[in-house]
Amino acid sequence: MEPLNMHDDVGAAGVEATVHPAPVVFFDGRRGELAGLLFRNLLLTLSTLGIYRFWAKTRVRGFLWRHVRLLDEPLEYLGTGTELLIGFLIAVVFIAPLTTVYSWLPSLVPQSVPYGVLILQAVYYGTLGFLVQVAVYRVRRYRLTRTAWRGVRFGLDGSAFRYALIGSLHGLATLATAGLAYPWLRVATTRYFAGNARFGTTRFSFEGGTVRLFLRWLVVMAPTLAAVLLFFLVNEEALTVLWKLLRDPEFEGPSFIAAAGRFNFAPLGLVLVSAVVFPWYRVSEFRHLVNAARIGGNRLQSRMDAGSVYGVYLVFYICVFSAALFSALGVFGVLQIIIKESGLTVNPALGFIFGLLVAGSGYWLYGLARTLIVDVSLLALACDTLSVQEPEALERTVQSAASLPGHGEGLADALDVGGF
Repeated sequence: MEPLNMHDDVGAAGVEATVHPAPVVFFDGRRGELAGLLFRNLLLTLSTLGIYRFWAKTRVRGFLWRHVRLLDEPLEYLGTGTELLIGFLIAVVFIAPLTTVYSWLPSLVPQSVPYGVLILQAVYYGTLGFLVQVAVYRVRRYRLTRTAWRGVRFGLDGSAFRYALIGSLHGLATLATAGLAYPWLRVATTRYFAGNARFGTTRFSFEGGTVRLFLRWLVVMAPTLAAVLLFFLVNEEALTVLWKLLRDPEFEGPSFIAAAGRFNFAPLGLVLVSAVVFPWYRVSEFRHLVNAARIGGNRLQSRMDAGSVYGVYLVFYICVFSAALFSALGVFGVLQIIIKESGLTVNPALGFIFGLLVAGSGYWLYGLARTLIVDVSLLALACDTLSVQEPEALERTVQSAASLPGHGEGLADALDVGGF
């Protein structure tokens, strides 16, 4: 795949930049050490009934941060588990009344109001989506203010509510255009975020456009839009019958199932093409956004290629499939031997408990594999392919005196936003 030019649609009219040839950023963490840390975190989280997870997150972030080296100097994570816990409790106090009110409101909507419950649900989920955007910005602010390099902190100014308004309005436009406006959503939110981010007193900026990114997004959307169009064309007669049934006052469930059974779902197979192409777009988008970013006028460049990302996911899914297959065969074989040798019958309650243990273990192992294979590999790849035009300029940055948020991620944690 041809790499994206560093001046691709960024609107910069300057001369070709000379990018520092040395490995400016790299990741040197070891998977074995991280796996041991994750296992200890699991034991401590289980033994404390989940309370330790805030400190577990802090320890994992500390590991990842200190193994990202900029000019051979590590980043430093300054957050604490106590801050995350306090932020989470604040968010729970805020969200609990909102959820309670929502559970009671449907009973207060008069049946005479057409689509009253649907309107109420739209308002609720719209509010929830807005809060998610607020949480995204606040989690970025917290993590940046708790990240330092050579004693200089990163920071994020601006308003979380303004960011949420930008994201929500562009999100509505994306829904109204069946997903076509998604690149404008990404560029608009990135521009606001970068325009308010800083390293000490040196500010970031963003000079990216959207046209070239939109053309790449069309490559992803075209198979899905074609699938929907073909589905309606092929199933026009069946859809007409179904519409008549829905308008029939004596409509019954079995009639709906019989009508839906006549659908031809083959055209929807084109959606798989979009799923396969989507990682390519995300890599292109990442390069586009990074190449359009500036730190104090200093140009950044990402050389990440989609082939490496596909390779990472291929290894991951091969490992997961192989582990799942061999584990299932092993568990089934052991159970067969135990039942055969002991002559015992399977107790449904014990079988259910055993199934829950197996499912829980599988879920944790899946998360462990994803972290060690996918997350670490992509982090290392992003670092190894990142260049800075004049990295020495970062050393001249002085510490900003801006105030820091006093507690953790709160709403983001309560809504499970943001991963590590």
